Amino acid sequence: MASSSAPSPAPDPSSDSGSGSGAERLTVVDRRAEHRYELHLDGERVGLASYSIHDDVVTIPHVETDPAHRGKNFAARLMGGVLADIRNRDLTVRPICPYADAYMRRNPDTENLRAR
Repeated sequence: MASSSAPSPAPDPSSDSGSGSGAERLTVVDRRAEHRYELHLDGERVGLASYSIHDDVVTIPHVETDPAHRGKNFAARLMGGVLADIRNRDLTVRPICPYADAYMRRNPDTENLRAR
């Protein structure tokens, strides 16, 4: 029987890393019980975005990538998957994290997800 802490795959608009050998596979997973999205590279967690939900608003206070994987655009890949999932669930987002806020400002197609 599946537990409530089982991860839910979140849509990832770009499932490969676009750099390196091309064999790397990135996936975004929603770990609802832990209140965080995780970015996995070939099954290894390489990034995370913590969140809370209240009244259909997802607040994102923190986004990070593993220091060994910085500079590979992984935080952007993570945010792309997070926001795709938020859109699919008809929620809005309050990006408290400066990176999450900057990502949304750089990607105007996500601004309609911003909580007002």
